[in-house]
Amino acid sequence: MVKYEPDHFGRDPFRPPRYYSKPKRWVNVGDLESLSKEKSVDLTSMGIGKLLGSGSVTKAYNVTVGSFTKRAQAKIEAAGGKIAVEE
Repeated sequence: MVKYEPDHFGRDPFRPPRYYSKPKRWVNVGDLESLSKEKSVDLTSMGIGKLLGSGSVTKAYNVTVGSFTKRAQAKIEAAGGKIAVEE
């Protein structure tokens, strides 16, 4: 190996980490009742970046959030609510 590639030391050169938007705070669908008693919930004003699909929904909520999972969307819409994306 050293004979054919003398500058290769068994690893690739340094690559900086990829920067992507990872939400800092998230909440599950099952926690919506404890967050707000109203039908409309603005999660972005609460500092929550993503809505996850764990738990169950008993009321129809109109949720405003930065991002959400498909499972969370399905549960909210099955209960009669809507999700709006705010960027």
